[in-house]
Amino acid sequence: MLTNPQTIENLGFDIRHRKKPRSVNTTKRVFKSLYGTHPEIICSVWNQLILNHLIENSDKNKLERLFLVFDFLKNYSVEHRCAVDFGIDEKTYRKWVWFYLEKMSQLAKNVVSK
Repeated sequence: MLTNPQTIENLGFDIRHRKKPRSVNTTKRVFKSLYGTHPEIICSVWNQLILNHLIENSDKNKLERLFLVFDFLKNYSVEHRCAVDFGIDEKTYRKWVWFYLEKMSQLAKNVVSK
């Protein structure tokens, strides 16, 4: 199922147990400080993964897990700290980060232009 940036924004704050700021500018700034990019980019990546049949939208491939990758790419911190931030164990964190990184790398031929 395709998603929209507003859903991504709301989910991004919920996952980190953060209250969404009232100001639009503050919301965008805080979201970017958490994930290193804007909700529109994460939305685009998710939708491209679905449209290019790289993942199926199922219980196994939850949108929430895509946020792990963006956190990893922004912070590049130790797995323990990242896993604690998301309330999961290190093995689960590692599994889904590398799963989605692999899938995202397959988008490069469709997304990156010469």
